[in-house]
Amino acid sequence: MKTPHIKLATICVGLMFITGCTSVPKSRQTSLHVYRVRTDLTSGSQDLQIFIATGSSARPMVTIADNDGYPTIKDFYARPATLRGEDGINVTLRFEAPARGRKLDLNVLQEGMTQDFEVLPFKRKSE
Repeated sequence: MKTPHIKLATICVGLMFITGCTSVPKSRQTSLHVYRVRTDLTSGSQDLQIFIATGSSARPMVTIADNDGYPTIKDFYARPATLRGEDGINVTLRFEAPARGRKLDLNVLQEGMTQDFEVLPFKRKSE
């Protein structure tokens, strides 16, 4: 009688073999880095939209690293965007009070991101 651990290991090895997930070809491997981005932008409303010019249009992953003096963040999201011809990330944050504080640090991961990034208020030409 096989133990449950051996059955599970057999299933996992079988799935890895069937799906071909055991390795990634070197041509598809990329070097990703998480960058810490700081802003001190504020808003008179509870919403703050910032643009991080990264030089990439890939889907980003963003987390809050440090909140110094800003109100509690209710929710936030990030998506690729283009502003004035530059590729980057549009980060929208919603606070429980007007978005004013000393600094806000974000951890940012985006394939193809350059280290020379700039943080700007996100405003399109029509705004």
